[in-house]
Amino acid sequence: MEQQNSEDSTAPQTVRCSDFALKASNPSKLFALYSSLGDLNATKLQHKVNRYIEDETSVKQAFFIFLDQTSQDGIIQVISDKELDKDFRFVVTETAFKQCIFTSQSAEVDPTQLGPDLLRVVCTAGVVDNLYCVPVHHPVRGLVLLYCLGGYSPGLEYNYSLYVTECLRHCLGTILNTLAYEEQKRLHLRCYSLLKGARNLITHLGDVTDLLREIMTEARKLTNAERCSLFLLDEQGDLESKVFDGFKAGEPVTEVKIKSGQGIAGHVAQSGVLVNIRDAYNHPLFYREVDKHTGFRTRNILCFPIVDESRVIGVAELVNKVDGTHFDQFDEEVAMAFSVYCGISIMHSLVYKKVQDAQARSKLSNELMMYYMKVSDEDVQRVLDCKVPHDLPNFTDFNFNPRNIPISETPCLCLKMFEDMGFIKHFNIPVHTLLRFILYAQRGYRDTPYHNWSHAFAVLHFAFIVMKNCRIMERKHLTPLEGLALLVSAMCHDIDHRGTTNQFQLRSGNSLARLYSSEGSVMERHHVSQTMCILNTEGCNIVAHLDETAFKQFIDLISEMILATDMVVHFKMLPEEKQMSVSGFDESRDRHRELLRGLIISCADISDQTKDWTMCRRVAKLIYDEFFTQGDMEKAMGVDPMDMMDRDKAKIPDLQVEFLSHVVSPVYDVLVSLYPEAKACQEQIRLNLECWQKAIPYFQDQTRSGKSAIEILSDSGLDDILHSTEE
Repeated sequence: MEQQNSEDSTAPQTVRCSDFALKASNPSKLFALYSSLGDLNATKLQHKVNRYIEDETSVKQAFFIFLDQTSQDGIIQVISDKELDKDFRFVVTETAFKQCIFTSQSAEVDPTQLGPDLLRVVCTAGVVDNLYCVPVHHPVRGLVLLYCLGGYSPGLEYNYSLYVTECLRHCLGTILNTLAYEEQKRLHLRCYSLLKGARNLITHLGDVTDLLREIMTEARKLTNAERCSLFLLDEQGDLESKVFDGFKAGEPVTEVKIKSGQGIAGHVAQSGVLVNIRDAYNHPLFYREVDKHTGFRTRNILCFPIVDESRVIGVAELVNKVDGTHFDQFDEEVAMAFSVYCGISIMHSLVYKKVQDAQARSKLSNELMMYYMKVSDEDVQRVLDCKVPHDLPNFTDFNFNPRNIPISETPCLCLKMFEDMGFIKHFNIPVHTLLRFILYAQRGYRDTPYHNWSHAFAVLHFAFIVMKNCRIMERKHLTPLEGLALLVSAMCHDIDHRGTTNQFQLRSGNSLARLYSSEGSVMERHHVSQTMCILNTEGCNIVAHLDETAFKQFIDLISEMILATDMVVHFKMLPEEKQMSVSGFDESRDRHRELLRGLIISCADISDQTKDWTMCRRVAKLIYDEFFTQGDMEKAMGVDPMDMMDRDKAKIPDLQVEFLSHVVSPVYDVLVSLYPEAKACQEQIRLNLECWQKAIPYFQDQTRSGKSAIEILSDSGLDDILHSTEE
């Protein structure tokens, strides 16, 4: 590059993109650059301009520093041809670039004076020992960016300014318009996220505390904040929060109160005006007692009012931008828009709560019929017309895997089991009525990973083969009515399961918990309720011919057995079941019959553990898929999940060894003690336990290699454990 106008080479330059004569640039090369700027992508445009400037000036690197017209922050996106992982924002007037900003003149900048973070970014494409910064003005908007050249040759500064001037003379508009387009696109996506977040709030109107937690979660996501504290105004006009961010859900939290006008939150509550603070501890309004209360260090704050139609009802305080920068104009706009939805949601929630409890029971009793399509006569007839014999080999053996049966065939096989046990004939049940009941039950199960119709069918199948192979009714250990109730209970025991535990229902405080928490066994009571709902649906009453006494007994039996599937209830019954197996079963004792019914359905509920290792491993994956989903939801609620539901902590083989040793084996020991015919189950449990024990080091090795627990469960390498166990 030849030096031009050497007499003026040391004069500071200002790039004003309104001059037209070319003094340094090659017209054909410049035209080629202009004609290539058709990308609607600001980073690609910067790549091209940087490459052109570097080629023409022989500098080591070139890059843009865009100036935010509202905050005057500097924004760097690309260094030479290296795109940053995310925009780097910094307060440009607090760096060595401030001279160029204040004087609007080109100047040399010492890289060592930039500070560690900015220097690291500037050196993204390689270390530079000097920088030359050229301010760039738009004819209308004024100073819009700084253009920097690193690793330049001293003495050629005038020429550098010319090249930058002539290059940006025409392409500046394209670059700025592309940036504006991307900002509008970003705003559109944020608005879409805002609407999604606002829509999500509607699902939490039933509980104010749950709603407030959801507001905090959505506010954090929308603005990429580290924390969000939410305060509501009490009757005295003070701010209070019982869901202060940073505490774990379920952890005792001392109510945080801020007096009217105190601190940033108090100021915003009084003024109704958003406040954006970059350095909290140097701001006079910052109230440090909150940090002392939580042990949290606040860097920057975006605090905005929550308003209903006419007044401020609360304040949200977003703390610490996650990327280490500060909240920008877009964050302010989104926060204020979101605050409107927050106010509306909170006020509606307070009103809604007054009527919610009264509506909850009616809502739940009808939810199933509203959620799923009604079973039509055509659906029933289609199954009745099935010509497939369904004569499956070993269907009545303990080692048969019912989960291998296609879902489409299960209604026919359900009918076959009821028929095989003689219940259809004994109780004069119309086949179309029983089938309609079965189809309603099938549709009553949600598409959860584990607690779905496949699980229900497997439990039904095990209850069936126990009664059949152990000749339970022939021994008069159960009456036909008890046997019918057992099959119905097995089929319906998890109907409308949501894939979450009783503890989760209680913690989330949803409508199920409000209805049943005082009685215990929240989900099991809901399963009973939904079973009764189906039984009372037109064309589904399979025991319509029973007299009043038998009908009531049937209903009581179903309720009792479904409740027995609650592990809490099961563990309470287990000591008596063990004692019964020692003393011997006495069919004349009602308590023994009740214990036996509970024992059989409990065994059926965990009967997957009695199948071969391949099936046992497959079911474990389904179970932990469901567990981890709940764990993820609990984390989103600010709750630490149990280790077995935390995908980052769960040690699946260890958990399975504990489950088989302390839950499965004890109950099956009782069953085999009473009915030796079921010994095959006990033997398979022992084999599976050995497999899980041998899987522990394998999981440890695979985890160290970066695999997740779920991925390891799907690994065919686990089959080698089975072979080594068999050998």
